[in-house]
Parts: sequence; C-alpha cells; structure tokens
Amino acid sequence: MRSRFEVAETYVAVTAGRVVGSVAFYPDVALEGWSKLPAGWAGFRALVADPDVRGAGVGRTLVEHCIHRAQEVGAPVLGIHTVSLLEDAVRLYGRVGFVRCPEYDLRAAEVFPAHGADYTVGLAFRYDLA
Repeated sequence: MRSRFEVAETYVAVTAGRVVGSVAFYPDVALEGWSKLPAGWAGFRALVADPDVRGAGVGRTLVEHCIHRAQEVGAPVLGIHTVSLLEDAVRLYGRVGFVRCPEYDLRAAEVFPAHGADYTVGLAFRYDLA
C-alpha cells in the first residue's frame, strides 16, 4: 500500500521567488489514511502560510486551488479537518463557503495518540461541489 505522502499532491504558493505557503491535496480522502470523511470525497491538509504574508490571501488561494482540483477529479465534496484553536483557518473555511459537518468530527487521540490528545477535537468541514 502506498503511503499518504506518495499519493498527496503538494501545491506551493511562491511570491518573489520565495515559498510563502503550501497545502497537501488528496483526490480521495481515503488516500489520506486517517480521515473519518467519506471515501470519494476529495480532501486537503497541512495548509500553511508564512506569517509574514498572512492576510494577503495566500491561504485562500491555496484552498481555492484545492476546490478547483477537486472539481477536476470529479469529487462531489471537498472535506477538511481542523481544530478550533486554529481560528484563522476556521474563519477562512467559513468565508470560502465550507460548512460544518460535526458527524465527521474526530478526536485527535484517534489519529495522534499523545498525552492530552483526548481533549482535542478535529472539526470537520465540507464544501459541496455538485
């Protein structure tokens, strides 16, 4: 079985020759290896933007690229998990049009067993493409 690193499509944002953001896209979240989102949905994870360019639209551009990529692969939905302490990400997903789908939330301890992980919840969001 191929690892999630072999099946991810990694996209980067570059400004003035410098990488300022990146995201990993999965044509099917089942390829991610740990998501509770339904197989057949596209997904992404590890969205990051350089703090020096936050607010310049880098994260939004990468998310919009994932939306377009999900449409290209024919996915009915693009899904994501995040945590509430990533308030900027939660706001971004809402502004772009993602909606909460708590039926797919997960406890971090299910994915990353560590002290204190039981209390962290991965909040599920969806963007309907159909």
